[in-house]
Order: sequence, then structure tokens, then C-alpha cells
Amino acid sequence: MKHNNTLNNIKIVHSEIIRPRLELKPWGLLIVLPQNYDKNYAYKLIRKHEKWIRKKYILLTRAIELSRNIEIINRPFNEFKYTVRKLIEEYSKELGVKVNKIYIRNMSTKWASCSTKGNITVNKAARFLPDELLKYIVYHETCHLLERRHNMRFWSLIAKKFPNYRELELALLAYQIKLKHMNIAIK
Repeated sequence: MKHNNTLNNIKIVHSEIIRPRLELKPWGLLIVLPQNYDKNYAYKLIRKHEKWIRKKYILLTRAIELSRNIEIINRPFNEFKYTVRKLIEEYSKELGVKVNKIYIRNMSTKWASCSTKGNITVNKAARFLPDELLKYIVYHETCHLLERRHNMRFWSLIAKKFPNYRELELALLAYQIKLKHMNIAIK
């Protein structure tokens, strides 16, 4: 695929998932296939989703540029934990949902996650984010208690509180790139 530069780093992995997944990372394209899929299927996915890949590549290029001027916040860990818990408490009341448990741990690929059991996990690396982005990722995960998938309903929930969510998603990608460059734990 060409767009000013060539995306030539493609990694194909198999995992215990149901559906194939494409992820554009700062280092290249990650293709995650279910265990029973042949590697050749990955190239069919690339052809099928070439327009999406191009769009994400442009976004990634913008995030790389933004990452050069980012200042990392170094929030004390206890303050970070307290802030996360307070935000989850506030947003769960606002959305009328119940969070089961809150975990803060190292995560290799995500800023946060929400399990089907109602547990919210926040990546320890999120302590380096500015307040607005920390609020956004906590709200994002709390919204998953109302809508599991990233569909139109989910994004309309997000847009009610964060109408600039696309800019925030770009900023999160820029921080991910910056932290990876600094060898801090989000890949």
C-alpha cells in the first residue's frame, strides 16, 4: 500500500478469537486471525480493507507528528489511582450503571478495558496522560457498560460528553507513540 510512504511492516498472528482483526500500529499493520484461518486470508483482508488502512495510515502519520511536541505528565501513582476511582464513581452515577471492580495494571496494548462482568481496568501508563485524556478513557470504558461494541449508539453516548472524541482519539494515539518511544509500557 502506498501513501507518501510505504507501509511495509506487516505482522500476522493467530489468536483464540472469533473474527479477524486489523490494527494499524506505529510500527506497521497487525493482522490477528482466528486459529483456523490460513495466513493467505490476511492478504484478502488487506485488499478488502485497503481504504480503511489508508485512512488509518493518514491518521497515524498525523499522530506521529503530534507526538513530537507532547509533554508527558508524571502524576504520582496514588494520585492517579484516586483520580481513576473518583472518575469511575462520577461517570457510573451519571450513566446509571454499576461498575463491579476497578483494576489498575500494566496493559500491553490498551489504555483501558471493560469486561462483560462490569470490571474496568485502566492501564498504569494512563497516569502519564493529561486530565482530559484520562477523563475520556474512563468515560469511554464506563460507556461500554451500556454498549459493548464501538457502534453508532456507543459513539453517540461518547459524543454527549466528549463531542471532540475524534481529536481525543488522535491525541491518545500520539501519546501511545510518545510513550513507546520513551519505553513506557503501552505498545
